[in-house]
Amino acid sequence: KLCGMLVSLPYFEREDFLRLPIDPSTRIVFLTLIPAYHEELDHRQHKGMEAIEERLFDNGVTHVVDPQRPNYMQLGKKTDSMARRAKWSLS
Repeated sequence: KLCGMLVSLPYFEREDFLRLPIDPSTRIVFLTLIPAYHEELDHRQHKGMEAIEERLFDNGVTHVVDPQRPNYMQLGKKTDSMARRAKWSLS
């Protein structure tokens, strides 16, 4: 069952949506929480965040939470990668 959360940049939004300037020295950075299975959290721990994001996004995980979604560490990997598209920095 889903047992934890991954924190990620919202890849499905425009880059200008990621940061909201409040004043010259302050901005809000928006992040996404992705519910995850134990095996997915282990994969993130051993292979890094980019590897688990690629696995999840290649299999259609979006910002819409689906508590019935399958455990993608137990399924085959698709070949096209949404995670390889634009990488945005928090700086």
